[in-house]
Amino acid sequence: MKYIFSIILSSIFFLGFSQIVETPVINYVTVNNISQKPVVSWNVDDNSLIDGFIIKRLIYSYPGIVSNTYNTVTVINDNSVFSFEDNSVVYGDAVPYQRTEVYRIVAFKNVSGNTFYSLMSNPHKTIFLKSDYDYCKRKIFLNWNKYQAWGNNITGYKIFSVESGIPVLIKSLGVSDSTSEINITFNKNYEFYIEAEKNDGTLSVSNIVNEYTNSPVLPEKIKADSILCVSNKLQIYFSVQGISEIGLYTLFRKQNNENIFDSITDLQIENGNSIFYLDSDVNFEEHYKYYIEAKDLCQIPVKFSDTAQSILLKSTNNYPQNRENSFFWNTINPSNNYLVYRKYSDFDYELIANITDTFFVDDVSDILNSEFNSQKTSGIFQYKVISISTDYKASSNEIIFYQNEAVFFPNAINPKSNIEKNRTFKPDIAFVSDYILSVYDYNGNLVFESKNPETGWDGKFKNGNYAPQGTYIYYLKYKTSEGIDKTVKNFVNLIISHE
Repeated sequence: MKYIFSIILSSIFFLGFSQIVETPVINYVTVNNISQKPVVSWNVDDNSLIDGFIIKRLIYSYPGIVSNTYNTVTVINDNSVFSFEDNSVVYGDAVPYQRTEVYRIVAFKNVSGNTFYSLMSNPHKTIFLKSDYDYCKRKIFLNWNKYQAWGNNITGYKIFSVESGIPVLIKSLGVSDSTSEINITFNKNYEFYIEAEKNDGTLSVSNIVNEYTNSPVLPEKIKADSILCVSNKLQIYFSVQGISEIGLYTLFRKQNNENIFDSITDLQIENGNSIFYLDSDVNFEEHYKYYIEAKDLCQIPVKFSDTAQSILLKSTNNYPQNRENSFFWNTINPSNNYLVYRKYSDFDYELIANITDTFFVDDVSDILNSEFNSQKTSGIFQYKVISISTDYKASSNEIIFYQNEAVFFPNAINPKSNIEKNRTFKPDIAFVSDYILSVYDYNGNLVFESKNPETGWDGKFKNGNYAPQGTYIYYLKYKTSEGIDKTVKNFVNLIISHE
């Protein structure tokens, strides 16, 4: 009976002590800005009745531990200590910069070799701040969990930026706010934290977030290198100067008679720093202007090239009635020089003028006269112009002129003449092709034929004997510069006498 009474008294004793061990009240949970570790602050009304405190943290996941349960991270055997920075490792590090850390406090009292515990305090969570840098929107977005343990006693939130180690208040927000956006400058390191304030002045701060507002390296310059007309297409070349992280370039074009540029294609850098485009959709009644726009990953234009324009040659008459081929072209730059090139017959293009004007008249009379002596051309003349500029090279379309043929026949020859020109029968002819000269006697017998305008009839038969004096019929067949086949029939008198 005495034993049972002792047990009852002991139970009442133990129960009494458990009920009188005061439950701590957490003042705040915050994050140390330097160590980035959680700090818990609490209080009790009478610490003389308490021997120490047990700090419990919500363990989300750890081997051998039930997930999402509170576990002891440290025991403080000192009733005068009312704060704790969690550097414990028993259940893994506290990482308030990766997640919300939650704490509860238990007080304890040792009596006659027995330990009595209080109830766990209400939980307090750290403010977990997250950030997201959005390059396209040129902003940093902040998001955090509200400090809920203070209930309606919270007065609001403040956003601080840490600049050269000094916190700077940049925004004050209301109690309902848990997001914010910050306008940024590119290529700058940003640090932010959130501060929650209670109506009694108590503060809780979040972890610090870091964002570097990286932006793509832009090219120093996008330069137009050349715009060349080749086979009735335009070859456009640009170069990107300097290091560039831009991968997308858009080519814009407009005809001279249009008011706005239109994008025609997206291009990429080739062969290190070159951008090339072959424009086959062109009309050579107009000249064109081009420029390139560099776009970042958000499709925002960030760099522009200079504008390049093509050279368009024009003529009012491609079939001149005189011996002058005249043409003109658009101005590229008032300070530019222009190289005028000409090509005819089987010759390559040759430089014939270096001028600042945008028109040119080429008198081909000298070529005509030289044709009468030794050369043979078809009468087709081609021209192109190249712009000389420090900016870019431009070569024009080719323009063609068709010169009328020139044909002059002697009406007689004398193989024994003292004048060399009179000894053979051949026309003075220029600007033709497919030449055939045939000479017949009155009986229709072929006495001479040549496809070389430099070889004439010397008045002899093929056996070397002179043909009889008299009148002979000749036929001259040729093709004009325009490709028209012509035949000339006439008579020539053969005279054999010493002069």
